[in-house]
Amino acid sequence: MSSLQVGERSRSGSDLEMQVDIFETLLDRPHVETFLLMTGDRRFIRMVTMIRNRYGKNVTIGGVRGSVSNDLIEAAAGNFDPLEFEPVAAEQKRDSFVRFVDRLERSKPFITFKYVAAAMTTSIEFPGMAEEEARDFVAQAIEEGVLRKEQRSDGYRVLILNRERTDVCDMLEVESNGHPEGLSDYEDDDDYFEDEFDSESSVSVNVENDPGPDSPEDHIKDQDQEQRDTYPY
Repeated sequence: MSSLQVGERSRSGSDLEMQVDIFETLLDRPHVETFLLMTGDRRFIRMVTMIRNRYGKNVTIGGVRGSVSNDLIEAAAGNFDPLEFEPVAAEQKRDSFVRFVDRLERSKPFITFKYVAAAMTTSIEFPGMAEEEARDFVAQAIEEGVLRKEQRSDGYRVLILNRERTDVCDMLEVESNGHPEGLSDYEDDDDYFEDEFDSESSVSVNVENDPGPDSPEDHIKDQDQEQRDTYPY
């Protein structure tokens, strides 16, 4: 079995790099018999089918239960290796969230609903958290007043950690006296933040090379509208 290391970039970049690595391995290392793909994206169905049928290799899909496409698992002949994580207490998760958002605010010009939720899914502080769960968690933090949604002068909505809350202040004081947790891939990758608001970045991987938004402003507006439609507050 061969382990393929994929660079941490935006989803479209890492997906493309994974596909290139797979092709190179198939052509240059024919002795490799098993491919373990750590993805739940159904867009890899065609790739999995090709690996198995054209090259006669075994494929196993690795990922978190509930976030992996059933069709993708079926394409891999049912070979699925689920990632298992120990459950984290709700209070501990909430404290981690406050510290997490604090670091995001300090490392980025501003943060949005979608950005925070996406960053949570790659952070070691929230192991196994799916995208939908992360969105619900951020929405709950807004409802409880831990986060505030503010509209900037240019019309865009951003998230602000409510540092006026006593519990938030207490948690950040504890954090300042200790050692910060490890950074997530999104926190530690300035390229992702640039890609997130880059007019040339594509929101998703598509064979037809589906174009991205016309401008960074349009991209942020699209995110803002999506958040209002899903979480209207």
